[in-house]
Amino acid sequence: MSTLIMIPTHNEEESIGEVIAELLSLELPILIVASACTDRSSTIAQDLGCIVIESDIGYENACMMGYRWALDNGFDQVVQMDADGQHPPE
Repeated sequence: MSTLIMIPTHNEEESIGEVIAELLSLELPILIVASACTDRSSTIAQDLGCIVIESDIGYENACMMGYRWALDNGFDQVVQMDADGQHPPE
């Protein structure tokens, strides 16, 4: 099974780097759905090797956009995490 980690993000510049750094050890692709971000969240994620897609349609629709992207790209499973660090990677 192919698994994707999806993180909807809105201005999480302060925490997104640490969250991604913890997830990198899992060696799974990480998709960031940046929802109307006006900070450096997208840049930080790209610099850490994540796939980043931009959205300006709100949290719920950003999540749906991420799930649709996963289906369109052949992933069997999606693990959704928050960008603020409240979900431990393990």
